[in-house]
Amino acid sequence: MSSLALQLDGLERDEVSNSGQGTSPTGDAAPAGDYARRRPFMTRGPLRRERRMPPGAAPLVGPGDIVESGAAIARMFRSGRATSVDLAGGLGIAAGDGDALTRTLVRHAGEDVAQGDILAERRAFGGLQRRTVKSPVTGRVAYVSSETGVAYIAPDTVPVELLAHLAGRVIRVTDELVEIEGAALAVAAHAGAGPAVAGTLIVATSPDALPRDVRGAIAACAFPIEQQTVQQLIDGGVAAIVATAVEDETLERLGWDTVFWPQGRSPRPPAPPVTLLALSFSATPPAGLWEALRSLAGRPASVIGREPGASPELLVSLGENAPSLYALPERPESDVTLAPGSRVRVITGRAQGLVGEILALSPGPYRLRSEVSAEVADVAFPYGVRLRLPLLHLQAMP
Repeated sequence: MSSLALQLDGLERDEVSNSGQGTSPTGDAAPAGDYARRRPFMTRGPLRRERRMPPGAAPLVGPGDIVESGAAIARMFRSGRATSVDLAGGLGIAAGDGDALTRTLVRHAGEDVAQGDILAERRAFGGLQRRTVKSPVTGRVAYVSSETGVAYIAPDTVPVELLAHLAGRVIRVTDELVEIEGAALAVAAHAGAGPAVAGTLIVATSPDALPRDVRGAIAACAFPIEQQTVQQLIDGGVAAIVATAVEDETLERLGWDTVFWPQGRSPRPPAPPVTLLALSFSATPPAGLWEALRSLAGRPASVIGREPGASPELLVSLGENAPSLYALPERPESDVTLAPGSRVRVITGRAQGLVGEILALSPGPYRLRSEVSAEVADVAFPYGVRLRLPLLHLQAMP
């Protein structure tokens, strides 16, 4: 048996298939941001990104404007979740006694309140006994239920900004989107959580190599991610954590599995207050990834975890003095889109380093044995070997 055949022998069943087009055996659809949009795993050069504006958002830029990756390109005002206050329980009134509750109200629906303001007051025995219920938050009394005796305090609206994500020139603005063109290294991720954030890229080969000051930075870690390191980065004010390699067991231990794929999962603690990105689910970073990131340390970067209409990815801005990247020639992203007939190299997994040709692409996400949903490709290798591999395991070749 040849060395190639020996290398391929024994691959896991969800990596090997001799069938045709792949479809999800469960019929479940993965969120649009959870699988590749038929882009190569890693590419550099001229890129275009469409930033979808939420309903009610107003653009802040126009065609021809030059923006940085962290620049606000659209803004909207949004109110958070209302806080419920049990007035009836606090005053000792039966929940269904709406008339009695109404007589105690100091603030009514539509009125603004500050934290600590009295919402309702009840006096008894000629005023000798007094009960009050105060607002726990600042906001507006949105509704008072006469049936349940509960008041709802809506918080003040706050501005929410949409970031450019890609540094470059605005080429199109519509009611639905802002399109930007610029030069960057793009790395597609397996999964992500959190909105777009921008900061300086820092890279580390171990927890001890992380700098003391990580506030507002994009931290790319080429070492096993553990809870202590994650907490250290969050406490330091990091903007995003990029795990270049993270195994399934670690995902579960950190609770990131329910953050990345919340559908149908058991409730877990709240998601970390930071944008998360997993570039690969393996013990080691994909071939060429770490060399590329290390050469770009200190440059402006941006991460999208999960946003409507956007795939999870890391972008690192490239300028006139950008270094040459390991085995990664500069060319437009549209020139390296994966398609049947494309030559590809496997960048992670047990077939890492092999070069083959794409025979067919799945029409949608395919559910792997690991329960991860991903777009896959049937790839032909020498000696008649065919593998079914996630697109994010493949890098387009010239």
